[in-house]
Amino acid sequence: MITLAIRETCVLLLGLTVSLVCSLFGNAGRDFGALVAAILVPIVFCLVRAGLADLPLEGLRASRRIFAQILFAVSLVSLLLFEMGVAMFAGAADIPAGVWGVVAGFGVAYITLMVYANTCARPTPDVF
Repeated sequence: MITLAIRETCVLLLGLTVSLVCSLFGNAGRDFGALVAAILVPIVFCLVRAGLADLPLEGLRASRRIFAQILFAVSLVSLLLFEMGVAMFAGAADIPAGVWGVVAGFGVAYITLMVYANTCARPTPDVF
């Protein structure tokens, strides 16, 4: 479980880097580049992350499979909100610390939900 949390933290840091680099280029003129940096790049990053999903759903009960997929979807939404928040607020001035706390909360929620989704997707051994 620790290796999974480390892997998802690396994904989060990669997304943070992509958002920061794009926002630094896009926030200069507050035009189409800002739109691409704040909205389109995080969406593409989350779609790529969703495409690389490796939830082992074979051999699970239907309710557990659905629960794991819902957790995975909610974690991807929190990753999207984290990246959009970073991209929008990175170059802006006078952003309160509470806003950055909410953005960081989305990042923590992503890691927690992704680890929990992968934990729920693992089949449990039958106990006699």
